[in-house]
Amino acid sequence: MLVGIRYARSAFKHGITAGQIEYVVAHCGFVFDEEAPANSLIEDVRSLYLGDDMNGVSIEVAGLELESGEFLAIHAMKLRARFRAQYEQAIQYRKLL
Repeated sequence: MLVGIRYARSAFKHGITAGQIEYVVAHCGFVFDEEAPANSLIEDVRSLYLGDDMNGVSIEVAGLELESGEFLAIHAMKLRARFRAQYEQAIQYRKLL
């Protein structure tokens, strides 16, 4: 269970706000694990949150779950096509809740 969210500067690179990130993380319902890209300086598995913000905009949020229980958001942007299938899967999961 996450106890808070911290933000890397990179989380805001694509114009997504802290409020949008917090909303998606709190309401996505299902979290995917994703391997770090080959060119990444951080090799840990990332948590991928796919969901809609408070205005219905589909967003992807990636980050690391820290030992403290906090989530470090390192990436956020409007949902890309490569995550559409996982996003649809998350929607189905949310309907079951």
